[in-house]
Amino acid sequence: MSARRILVPFVGDTVGGSHISALHLVRGLPRDRYDPVIGLHQPTGLLADYLAENAMPWIPLPDVALPSMASLRRQIPVFARATGPLRKVLRDERIDIVHTQDIRMHQLWGLPARLGGAAHLWHQRTPTRNKRLGTYARTATRAVAVSDYCRSQLAPRLRDKAEVVTNPFTLPELPDRAVAREKLLAEIGRPDAQAVIGFVSHFTERKRPLLFVELAGALRDRGYTNCVFPMFGEARPPMGPEVLAAIEARGLTGTVFPMGLKFPIEPWLAGCDLFIAPSVNEAFGRALVEAMFCATPCIAADHGGNPEIYRNDETGVLVPPDDLDAFTDAAAGLLDHPDRARRLAEAARAEAVERFSVEAHVAAMERVYAKC
Repeated sequence: MSARRILVPFVGDTVGGSHISALHLVRGLPRDRYDPVIGLHQPTGLLADYLAENAMPWIPLPDVALPSMASLRRQIPVFARATGPLRKVLRDERIDIVHTQDIRMHQLWGLPARLGGAAHLWHQRTPTRNKRLGTYARTATRAVAVSDYCRSQLAPRLRDKAEVVTNPFTLPELPDRAVAREKLLAEIGRPDAQAVIGFVSHFTERKRPLLFVELAGALRDRGYTNCVFPMFGEARPPMGPEVLAAIEARGLTGTVFPMGLKFPIEPWLAGCDLFIAPSVNEAFGRALVEAMFCATPCIAADHGGNPEIYRNDETGVLVPPDDLDAFTDAAAGLLDHPDRARRLAEAARAEAVERFSVEAHVAAMERVYAKC
């Protein structure tokens, strides 16, 4: 029997944890059974650059208008114009399964897959209660959610089709944390800093970058005056300018450092003494597991899928979401007790090695593909 052809379509305008997870799967699928095809609707941009850097081939997809979350009636012209060109891709590429990764691709590819005789696998990587997705979910053959929390948020029609498969991670060697820290401090020009406290995420409201800035100010006000706070991620508008303004308004220029996107992130995370993850409604925070692999102690919001990754005071510290005082207390506690921080980080790395391998993810996804 020939290998099943799987199309993994992306818009191509950004790179995030969901893209990296999907590409780990593409690399890991056994080629005697599966022939994955990456497709980009936008042939230039961050994702095309990332694929080129990682020597991963891709095909161009039709330049069609992308759907929004407007009512289905208002979207009919979008789907009417896109369905023909997308069905042609499925026919020309002999696609058996369309494996979509984000809401725009779920919406756009569901109908062409159904009409073109391909299975549609809907991979939900972010939590949503949007009821309109239940309408689009009618085209999905099967669904995958990255955590129990993520699955619980889905519309009933989609939740009934979904099973949980956690994201994959390559197992990195434990970085030399002293070398990584020295490099990071040299990058920001603060070799004298006593503590490095990091944030990893695009600057969006749900990720709470402003809370991280407030944390930097709160720690300084408590006397932790020689700490630096690198922020790794894309400074997306409108939140990006707000974060920059908050840094200046709090007098934290030279203390909080927007670093932009960094790939791979592990060498930078390994240079941090603490990692702060204040995001809420997180389906499965990729950076949290990356911190586990780097043995970087983590303080995260006790919300969304975060408790499915960390166990409080065993592998990390979980605090109430949006509680600045709780985050500040937790950070001060780990800074003052480095032995406790080290114990948590070592336990977290051991657990990550056991739970989050690419091999386990590929095996689970093969079982899902078999049902499509």
